Amino acid sequence: MAIKKQDSINVRIFMALKVSEMSKVPVLIMSNPGLGKTTSVEMYAKLRKDEQGRPMDVVVLRGNSESPEAIHGYETVSTAPVKPGEPVISSHTRPSWMQRILDNYAQGIRTILFLDELTTANEYVQAALLMLIFDRKCGVESLPPISHCLIVAAGNYMNNLTTSMTMISPVLNRFMIFNVTPAVDDLSDFLCKYKGAMTTGKVTDHLEEVEKQLVALDNQELNLSEENLNKIGEYFEKSISETTRLLMTRGGKIDLSVTNLKDLYGDVDDDDPNLYGFPTFRTLNYLRDISIACYKCFGKFGIQSDNFRSMIDGLCGIGLTKETSGSSKQIIIKTHKIGQDYWESLTKTAVELDKLSSSKLPEYVNYFTGMINTATSSDRKKEEKGKFTSPELHALKNKLGEMMKDSEMKSIEKPLETETIQKLGDILTDSAQFLPKLDYGGASGSGDDVTKALQKAGLTAEGVAGFITTWNTIAGTYNMVRKFINMDQWNYPTTTKDIVSTVGKTLSRTGTKVVAMKRITSIAYKGTGAALPEVDKIEA
Repeated sequence: MAIKKQDSINVRIFMALKVSEMSKVPVLIMSNPGLGKTTSVEMYAKLRKDEQGRPMDVVVLRGNSESPEAIHGYETVSTAPVKPGEPVISSHTRPSWMQRILDNYAQGIRTILFLDELTTANEYVQAALLMLIFDRKCGVESLPPISHCLIVAAGNYMNNLTTSMTMISPVLNRFMIFNVTPAVDDLSDFLCKYKGAMTTGKVTDHLEEVEKQLVALDNQELNLSEENLNKIGEYFEKSISETTRLLMTRGGKIDLSVTNLKDLYGDVDDDDPNLYGFPTFRTLNYLRDISIACYKCFGKFGIQSDNFRSMIDGLCGIGLTKETSGSSKQIIIKTHKIGQDYWESLTKTAVELDKLSSSKLPEYVNYFTGMINTATSSDRKKEEKGKFTSPELHALKNKLGEMMKDSEMKSIEKPLETETIQKLGDILTDSAQFLPKLDYGGASGSGDDVTKALQKAGLTAEGVAGFITTWNTIAGTYNMVRKFINMDQWNYPTTTKDIVSTVGKTLSRTGTKVVAMKRITSIAYKGTGAALPEVDKIEA
């Protein structure tokens, strides 16, 4: 199942939850009310079955109906009599939700701890949740490991709330925020209860189709060793570090010393209600971890998806800087959207990772590099230097065709570098400089004049047939290069395609000369026209 630019809400949330589970970065799903966040979380739990076929259990804590004590448990005093002079000792009472999670853990059942309506929790409840979210502790007790207990939160935007609730920045900074915005196509997912009933007269369970999509998405996970994951981690880490460094120095869009974050949740743009995360040392580490997880779960296409872009925005979508205003020197915090910078850098990294992981790509790259080196070698014969011979052209064409059919190459983006394509084009252009110059001496083009010109050049009908064959080999090789470069799966940029197009225009002029040579040969040597090969055209 290919990841599309605009997936359904269920698929988007499913991707975010799976990345969260693998990266161990808790996710906060943000949207307008009534968008089915809870339903999607429950569906994810239903699908993530263990080896015994048991789904995950969903334990819900609602921000608008909990107290700090309900979250961390109560301290109770024993009713037993206390001897004079002895202190009264209290004991901690484990909350029921924690007991349920521990019971699940004891039975090997995995749990989603779902912190629903987080944005309606007051700041005291949010503060109580800090230890739960970040330290994974309830009082003095620890939650089971994330492989057995995934923390997921959901909330609504501030403009949706009827009270003056806000998000305290320490909570905001501990989540991967995942904004879910509905699109027109989502209507069919939410209004489908009676779809098809006019034909069948029955209500159909369309969730089964959604489940199939999610299972197919789940099956995209790459089988990577720990060693390879560590190498992938270094690549993503370097990409994030270099991008951040550039944004801090040349871009001036990140100042990690900014501490005044209290109004960040409430500072909402009506034209863009999304809630953005901001770079800190913690969120930059989180960004690395979700990049690794998304690549392992969904490969290069996961990193290139809009869903991953939303994950980036929820961690490091805006940079914060300080500016002074007016004579009062009042410090103003400015925001800069930087999610695109990280996304472009990480997608380039994913493309390179695909190339590095391919066992076949080095073989192809070395082949074409070897052909270029052979054609330009100083040991080459003078008349062949800088050109491809006919056997080499045939071999090049066949190798390109083989590469295009190779299933292992289908996921590799831009398998041959633009520099390699440029060199192949230059040598093809030079290879087409093989036609002799014909001097017609100002002749009118009559049969006798053309014959004399051909004879003066020492050309026979057989020789012209050879030139046509040579040209057809060059044209066929170029056409294969053009077909190669225009394959959608390899995503070559317009600049690379323009290089190939320029080569084609140059070769077309040679092709025109070959057509003219065939015509005058047919005039000079009557009866040979039908025997001469057809002249292949350069594909536009």
